[in-house]
Amino acid sequence: MTSLIGFAQKNPFTERDYWTKNPSIKSIKADMAKGHDISTLSSNSFDATTWAILNDVDLETILFLLEQKGNGVNKLTHDGRTYLFWAAYKGNIKLMDHLLKNGAKTDLVDDHGNIVQTFAAGAGQKDPKLYAFMQKNNLPIKATNRNGANVLLLLMSHLEKVNEIDFLIKAGLDLKSTDHDGNNAFMYAVRKGNISLLKELIQEGINPKVVNEKGENAIFMASYGARGYSNPIKVYQFLNKLNIETNISNSEKTTPLHNIARGTKDTEIFDFFINKGVDVNQQNQKGQTALMNASAYNDISVIEYLLKKDAEINLANQNKQTALMLATQRNSAEVVKFLLEKDAKIDIKDKKGNTLVYYLIQAEGSKAFDKKYDLLVNKINFKGLQANRNNLYHLAVEKKSEKLLDLAKKHQAKINQVNQNGLTPLHLASMTAQNPEFIKAVLKHGAKLNIKTDFDESAYDLASQNEMLKGQDISFLKS
Repeated sequence: MTSLIGFAQKNPFTERDYWTKNPSIKSIKADMAKGHDISTLSSNSFDATTWAILNDVDLETILFLLEQKGNGVNKLTHDGRTYLFWAAYKGNIKLMDHLLKNGAKTDLVDDHGNIVQTFAAGAGQKDPKLYAFMQKNNLPIKATNRNGANVLLLLMSHLEKVNEIDFLIKAGLDLKSTDHDGNNAFMYAVRKGNISLLKELIQEGINPKVVNEKGENAIFMASYGARGYSNPIKVYQFLNKLNIETNISNSEKTTPLHNIARGTKDTEIFDFFINKGVDVNQQNQKGQTALMNASAYNDISVIEYLLKKDAEINLANQNKQTALMLATQRNSAEVVKFLLEKDAKIDIKDKKGNTLVYYLIQAEGSKAFDKKYDLLVNKINFKGLQANRNNLYHLAVEKKSEKLLDLAKKHQAKINQVNQNGLTPLHLASMTAQNPEFIKAVLKHGAKLNIKTDFDESAYDLASQNEMLKGQDISFLKS
């Protein structure tokens, strides 16, 4: 496919790579002088200050960023976190001290239910000085996250030996504490199964056979793994020798196979569970199978293995999404090609009425998009309407992609198509655009200004109500 490049200028401050080079204040000021906003949030709500903290940029530079308009100490960024969360995540006590002295709130909970203390522990911060600092600054280390986990439990998967948390036990935390679901220290440690640590916990009287409120045991917890980490076969073999049940489903009918299919590459581990009787085609409460998870997130080798074990390629989940749909949206072109070669159905619709086209469009912005497009362009109908009677132009506007606008034109989509909500692509752009330039791009494709919504609203009326366009010139929308 010929690359279709959008015209929107990227803000370098929202790009992680910019901050990996530890830019000087002088160079930052030079880029600000070019018109780049130092307080802008990326599509994932990361901003310059957050990236600077995460990339260990000089403290002086971070303090400069905090002085800029729009970068207040309690600004909410990715997952509802303030800068205090990110400073704790990095164990940056000096920055935390500055933030607290300048009014940083200590009682906030992020979108995942973490407080500052538990967010730091979950990141593996083990420095006793960090926890002593938090304890002295209205961040009590006995506090728990939304799930009832304290810092001791959250540190378990990061430990080599139990004595690394002696300072927490001396501060009054209990090695035998549990979270709201009944998960103990062994259950937290097993997610990154250090066998010597697990043995030590057993010696300390921590029960390895506990079953939590969701019906999950230590083998099930091990199958979750940790971020960027999958447990090796020896961990499951160790747990099996403790007579912990292997053929297990939790209260949501999810099995360990569902979990390991998301990232584990070692098919010996899949054999371990299948040989113990775990059903390769079991659907959980959401209708997901191990193959669906593998197709969305794993490699061809795992997908091929599951198919050889009689995994059904065209099963659909409760949203009527198949393995091919999920692969098209989330995985590589090679995985999509492989599933097509294995006779995955193409003429399919999900519960809302979206076809494979919709899932391809959701992949725009990924490196694999063009290759996926080339695989599917002659196999699927780009002119068909999607859920809510949206066409390609509507989808392009939802993605705020000029590249997709050009793609819609290539496939002869109707720029003035009205969807089920009575909205044309221009209406939708006027409601959601972050700048007038994208709306102008829609107009260049022939969008009409005189079409009104079912509520007699024009594109100009809708743009006038768009908070992101406040103070920007939208007079070009007046018909």
